[in-house]
Amino acid sequence: MEQREIVTEKNLVPSHGWIPLLVILFMLLGAIVLIFISAALQIGIGLFLGILMMPPTLVGFFGMMAIPPNDSRVLLLFGEYRGTVTKSGFFWVNPFYSKRKVSLRVRNFETGSVSTPEQKDGAGQVVMMKSRSSGKPSKVNDSDGNPIEISSVVVWKVVDTAEAL
Repeated sequence: MEQREIVTEKNLVPSHGWIPLLVILFMLLGAIVLIFISAALQIGIGLFLGILMMPPTLVGFFGMMAIPPNDSRVLLLFGEYRGTVTKSGFFWVNPFYSKRKVSLRVRNFETGSVSTPEQKDGAGQVVMMKSRSSGKPSKVNDSDGNPIEISSVVVWKVVDTAEAL
């Protein structure tokens, strides 16, 4: 039987994304200008350098990530856990990281409830508001065969994003 490795969450602090974004845009613009000027002046080495600058510049865009509040990104490098970014904002990380979104908001699940969507008339005005009512609870039998009605509310929040993933 294979032992499962226990992964604990590591908070990663990435660099802010605005300066890398400007650098990448400047490099992209520079590569395009270099290609056009070199083509017009028939300078082979300039054309070669301009074309050579394009792939790393385009790869740099994949490092950008925007994280809204109550969200996080789990960063994996070729399938291996590298860290978690829980702070909201605009960041730049290694473009080869795969970024998995994990929500940190509080969620709930209610059994035995019925929700009805809001209803609108032809003019688009709300006729009946959205509502949630306690519906029919689940009916089960215990080990003796006695009927039991069960309803519950389960509230949860992701605490360790590395384990949750």
